[in-house]
Amino acid sequence: MLFGVVFPFAPLLMGIQMGPARLARLGLSLFDLLLSLMLGALSGTLIHFATRKDRAHPPQVIIITAGFLLLSTAVSVALGLSPLLLNMTAGTLFVNLSRRSESVFRTLEPLTPPLYALFFVLAGAKFEPLALLSGPLVVYGVIYIGSRVVGTVFGVRGAGRLVGAPPGIRKNLGACLIPQAGVALGLVLLMEGAPVLGQLPATETAAMLQAVNIVLMAIFVKEIAGPSIVALALRRGVLQTGRGFVGQRPT
Repeated sequence: MLFGVVFPFAPLLMGIQMGPARLARLGLSLFDLLLSLMLGALSGTLIHFATRKDRAHPPQVIIITAGFLLLSTAVSVALGLSPLLLNMTAGTLFVNLSRRSESVFRTLEPLTPPLYALFFVLAGAKFEPLALLSGPLVVYGVIYIGSRVVGTVFGVRGAGRLVGAPPGIRKNLGACLIPQAGVALGLVLLMEGAPVLGQLPATETAAMLQAVNIVLMAIFVKEIAGPSIVALALRRGVLQTGRGFVGQRPT
């Protein structure tokens, strides 16, 4: 959500000289964010009312929910709003209003694997491995990956100490957060295809595309090494907290 709030101000933050229009652009961005939140709240409320009856069958739930989400997303794209904020707001409203939210999400769960696969296909199409052959990009990628891993691991340890979490949890939970895909992948694709790129000078556009390649490289590396690290961290966490059975595969 923070990304969705900050990204519309990218032209201002990257130094575009708009003269007197700068404040107008700032006000328009704030209005677009507010409108995205309002349309998302409306979408989530409509989904709630359309699926609140227990007699709604799974096919009806899929059609109604997907229809509202696709319609609201199309409206947001047509109006130049934030699909990210709109859909996150819709989900937030729906899950807090509906007593059937869990059953609705279970019904929609089979739709997620093809969407994830599509995400990775689109990300692979945007990834330019040859761009990483230049020294600076590889160095930046290594720094980004290392900084995120260190920040995640030690951030979780510090937070675990503050809340009094057991040692087995605070020492291993950070490693379980190393894989990076899903939302991060969607945000990268959103940034790469954003209209704001057409408003930036050539140098800033090149910098944003380099950032896209660095994040995609990080996702590629973490999705290869991440599952093994997570499995090891889960086993260590189970053993160190004294829960479960030794040798049992954690779920």
